[in-house]
Amino acid sequence: MKNLPIGIRIAQIKFLQSRIFQQLLKKYTDTDLNSAQTNIIFVLWQEDDITISELSQKTNLAKTTLTSMLDRLESSGLLTRLPNPANRRETRICLTERAGSLKAGCLKAFNEMSKINFNGFTDTERESLLSGLDKLYANLSGYNL
Repeated sequence: MKNLPIGIRIAQIKFLQSRIFQQLLKKYTDTDLNSAQTNIIFVLWQEDDITISELSQKTNLAKTTLTSMLDRLESSGLLTRLPNPANRRETRICLTERAGSLKAGCLKAFNEMSKINFNGFTDTERESLLSGLDKLYANLSGYNL
């Protein structure tokens, strides 16, 4: 794996992580959420009742991608879209009680995933990896196409 470009290495890790995380979610929440849907829900647990634009920015998902994912989450009863009374052109995204009931199980899955990810890492290695990923993210998010 050492000779692979960084983007391919990250993609392969993401695919593996997503498959394992989906199994853990099924175990702890009995849902079929995927990691991208969980990303959306996690962001909304941090700050609920936000616009699609804000959600797009916080999840790094394109609005077109986000719209279809929101459709699925809404049909699953996990969120609602509400018009903003102060601005009729704006839609606000809000979690439902059902999404709130999944939080404890999702947190268990996140914790178990973290243990899997950092198995065999020293505290210094863990912090170094996270710091490097933060720098990589900053480089990519600051790049203008």
